[in-house]
Amino acid sequence: MISIHHFMVEGLEKGCVTDERHPRFTFFYESDDESSIDHALFTLSNGYVKELKDEVSLVYDGTELTPDTEYEATLHCFSSNGTEAEKKIVFTTGKMSSPWKASWITDSQYHFTEKKTSPKVMTFRRKFSLDKRLVSARIFATALGVYRIDLNGKKVGDAFLKPGFTSYESNLMYQSYDVSDLLSDGENELIVNVAGGW
Repeated sequence: MISIHHFMVEGLEKGCVTDERHPRFTFFYESDDESSIDHALFTLSNGYVKELKDEVSLVYDGTELTPDTEYEATLHCFSSNGTEAEKKIVFTTGKMSSPWKASWITDSQYHFTEKKTSPKVMTFRRKFSLDKRLVSARIFATALGVYRIDLNGKKVGDAFLKPGFTSYESNLMYQSYDVSDLLSDGENELIVNVAGGW
């Protein structure tokens, strides 16, 4: 019997959001009998199909991926004795080259001039209600510092000190969070705490 293990996109088995135009998929086959992998079929939900022989990785070379879109990849492998195995993985594209429609949020009354000390933590709060049926919701966030986001009393994401170690003058990373399950039909409250960074 054959099986597929560690089917990953950009090194992640779940939760991948990528700006990579040609994402890399990796995978491992395993057999508990004498059979070997004859071939495999890789498909992407945008219609991309590629047959594989001895590969354990694949760099996507199909049509251009669309920004902020969820894709499902399927790996279907066939063994020499006729058995089959299938595994799926879901990933989302980020902003890619699409323009940002956002503004920096700051406290215009606070001017930080101190040296060898961190600026004060700033807290931004926004209450809002949904007036339409929610299909999905995603937050794209970054900061000139480090941040934490809470939505309706629950922490958004599972990481700390985002956007991560970076030189703010030359490279500013951002994160993408699916918050569909955190929103309610009534009033919602978004809280962002921003502190000094690296």
